[in-house]
Amino acid sequence: MAGGHKCRFKGEFFDLIIHLDEGRLEFSSNLGTKQFPLHHLQAALRFQALLCSETRILFEFNTPDNVHYSIAGFSQGRTFAFQNELDATEATLRVLQRMGIFDHVRASFPEISRHAEQIMQFEKITDEDNLAMRLEMDIGPHDPRLDPAKEFACVRFEWARFGAWSIGVFITLIGRPFPSDGGGFTLLPAQKIIEKVISRSPSKPMGASNLATTVEEIEAKYDAHYNLVLFFDKDRL
Repeated sequence: MAGGHKCRFKGEFFDLIIHLDEGRLEFSSNLGTKQFPLHHLQAALRFQALLCSETRILFEFNTPDNVHYSIAGFSQGRTFAFQNELDATEATLRVLQRMGIFDHVRASFPEISRHAEQIMQFEKITDEDNLAMRLEMDIGPHDPRLDPAKEFACVRFEWARFGAWSIGVFITLIGRPFPSDGGGFTLLPAQKIIEKVISRSPSKPMGASNLATTVEEIEAKYDAHYNLVLFFDKDRL
């Protein structure tokens, strides 16, 4: 803590100055390219969002000689420029929890920023309760491979990057499609099923043989009772 009329707090990613006489806060930050545990990155971004707000902020802390201080002040009221990155970080944490991936995933701010839109889209697509999807198929209603008495089972493979990790998910969408204006089908799924989650890290590669085996298992599960449509080329996974 500096002398005079200021208090300074310098952390791993921020520099905060409290002007005691003015009741004003001043801060700068630099997350750099270092990878953080995701909860730390979330906390860092939430802290910046708080400091950018126009509300009065109360700080309470103890000095090394055990003196307690309570300081209230207004932040600079600047625009929080990293809401997209904060949303993507929190989406990543929800995805990892939902999929039971408890390994120590780390990511840098630039990595989250670069893949933010993909991460947030991945969260929506892989949420089994979110059926707000629309699939367009080029298959025509008179295709001889189709059985009009059967529902469709449409299988997609989705993936996203989370720092040094990649997560892939096989998803099956089930329902009865309706003819589209383009001559194909449009499916608004009635059910979404997460078939398998496959993760890859620098120490844990995602083998092509594992992907091929998973596709074979999904085909065996649905082929006899549904019109099965794969939304990927299984030879290029």
